[in-house]
Amino acid sequence: MLGKLIKYEFRNTAKVMLTLYLFTAAVTAVGSLVLSMDFVQHGTGNITDVLTIATMLVYILAVFALFVVTYIYMCIHFYKTMYSDQGYLTHTLPVKPLTTFHVKLLVSTIWILLSCLLLIASVFTLLIGISRGEILAEIDSSVFERFRTFFGLSFGQFLAYGGVSVLLSCLNYLLWVYASMSIGQLFGQHKIGASIATGAILSIISQIASTILMVITGYSTALLVEEASRYSDQTAVSIFGNFMNSSMIYNIIYILILYVICNVIVRKHINLD
Repeated sequence: MLGKLIKYEFRNTAKVMLTLYLFTAAVTAVGSLVLSMDFVQHGTGNITDVLTIATMLVYILAVFALFVVTYIYMCIHFYKTMYSDQGYLTHTLPVKPLTTFHVKLLVSTIWILLSCLLLIASVFTLLIGISRGEILAEIDSSVFERFRTFFGLSFGQFLAYGGVSVLLSCLNYLLWVYASMSIGQLFGQHKIGASIATGAILSIISQIASTILMVITGYSTALLVEEASRYSDQTAVSIFGNFMNSSMIYNIIYILILYVICNVIVRKHINLD
């Protein structure tokens, strides 16, 4: 049954998401083609400037829309299928409400991670077009060695570290909205307004807790910049690594708190009135 739930959840969201991905891919392909043209790269005059600026503007808007639409759509879909009138149909399925919640969280996370991968591929494709493939010739073993020296990590370790950070960020933002909606639907009236207010309160609490963490650990963005300029690269890398580890621990704790809120409400306090 779990496999069927995941399958139908993907099917219900695929139309919007695949359309968005195709649009992003099309804009990337056109942008890469336009910016690789001799007329654009070597031409002068107002027409060339306007064409370059317009191409980059459309591309930036497409990338912006990729994440904004994905995130907003996933959140709206969650609310409609869990706590609105459509929720009556969702909760008639012969599965526990918490299972449905897990499926929606899983599918939403996968779509957002796919959007991140599409962004990376899109930017790389655009750079290949602008450089006419010369950027590929610049990638050799020395690049990865400089990467290791700068970050203190191999490229593979950096990807693993970055992947975990992105995953935690996805879960953080999704569960923040899910928890806000779960608390908001407890109110008899003005559920959407209550959800927005709850989200604002949770955000403020998160910011305060994050600030306290930085004060306790002694890490801040300003400190990192200062230390990087005063000490060796290795010292700066060590400070940066400690800061990132603290941030990841904080994110994990915050995610667990949000998940517990959703867990309790979804299991015992769903209000569809």
